[in-house]
Amino acid sequence: MAIKIKSGKVIVYAPEHICEQWLYSWVNSKSDWIASKLAQGVEHTKNRPLTTNKIAIFGDKFTIIKQAQALSFIDFDKKTLNLDESKDSWGELLKLLEMTLSDYLDMAIAKYQPDINAQFDTLKIRLYKSRWGSFSSKGVIAFNTLLVGAPKWVIEYVVVHELCHYHVMAHNSSFWSLVNIHYGEKYQDARKYLKEHGRALMIEN
Repeated sequence: MAIKIKSGKVIVYAPEHICEQWLYSWVNSKSDWIASKLAQGVEHTKNRPLTTNKIAIFGDKFTIIKQAQALSFIDFDKKTLNLDESKDSWGELLKLLEMTLSDYLDMAIAKYQPDINAQFDTLKIRLYKSRWGSFSSKGVIAFNTLLVGAPKWVIEYVVVHELCHYHVMAHNSSFWSLVNIHYGEKYQDARKYLKEHGRALMIEN
């Protein structure tokens, strides 16, 4: 007996002459597991904002507007991201997201760095596929451009997380204790948010 989720479909493997009524009952007993796997499949659907014209910024949904204009910009009041269609749309989009995240990171780092007493030499913002941030032994602190799609309180958690790595590189009890001291117990909620919604923040051209 086995259940497999493939391409959004539920496939059940069972012996040829098994009682159908029992089989339906057994599959129904696995409904919670099936639902969670199907939800993961939806979550892993590739997010292409230039096709859907929707993008997340600081946890809110913004509408992408493409038209001929002097420059590309984000209107936070109208929740629109305006792209100059005469230029490379993907490049313009990433540039706007990086600039927006950079501005917020400057404020967040200034807020937490003094108390954490963490030092770094270089700040980088770039596109990553499997991490939100990093702190290297060479003094480079880096953040994923797509972190800008998360709510600000989640972004601040990632900032604290990486700054704490200045003191403890491993993810051990000492490290999480440090994160708890400087960010608070809500760091558990931030980790949960990234685990549940992080895939939806990943975008492709």
